[in-house]
Amino acid sequence: MVKVEFEMNPGLFLEKTLSRFKNNRTLQIISVTILLLLISKPVHSMYVDFSTPANAHERENKYVVFENDRGYITWISETLEVFSDQETISLTMDESDFPIEADGLNIIDASVSFYVSDYSDDNEETSGLGCMYNDGEDAYDSISVFAEHPSTVPQNTVSEYGDSLYLDLFEYPEFETYPFITGYTVDEIEEMYDSSEDVKGEYSFNFTGFVEAGESTFECERSDSSVTFVYEITLSYREYSVVEWNDTESLF
Repeated sequence: MVKVEFEMNPGLFLEKTLSRFKNNRTLQIISVTILLLLISKPVHSMYVDFSTPANAHERENKYVVFENDRGYITWISETLEVFSDQETISLTMDESDFPIEADGLNIIDASVSFYVSDYSDDNEETSGLGCMYNDGEDAYDSISVFAEHPSTVPQNTVSEYGDSLYLDLFEYPEFETYPFITGYTVDEIEEMYDSSEDVKGEYSFNFTGFVEAGESTFECERSDSSVTFVYEITLSYREYSVVEWNDTESLF
């Protein structure tokens, strides 16, 4: 009877079929379940293909990291400053102020080197008739340097002579299987040794001078109006390469 009705009026057959489907909850659930089963496997395959990089097989290999090059470039060349007592200057810069020579380099630290240039031959002045006989004794001037950057802890020092402060911008990755590295792709390892994100942010360098007049004598007065020092700021870099390791070779 249904066959005859379909041949005679297919539109009526389709209408009755849809009506049964709308009113039959069990049929609806079965249909949805079958549909989900049909599409779940292709969707899962698509997700796995999308989320798994093409080079994922590299995680099964062993790698070693070699340092190909190292060096430093001058950021701020030697600069002479003359300060009165407790006078301060501040330098504020960021990675966009790096010299052009730093382009493309893997910068790992910034350092400021300085020394008090009038330490051994101080610029103290003497006055008095007896200075040529008993002029007293020099006192050593000093300089305080403070440096900071978001990637590292602030550094501070006070010195009568000279010193260097290092802002260690890059933190070397640690691996339990060092010197061999496994469980990562080459791209992932190279990213770990890339300092381009670590160097971003504001660099601050502060210099303060401390002037000390020497010991006067009865015959001679001593005075000191300034401290003279020289500083320089440099950037250090390291370049690395990731090499797949052959177990038959010797590392050393």
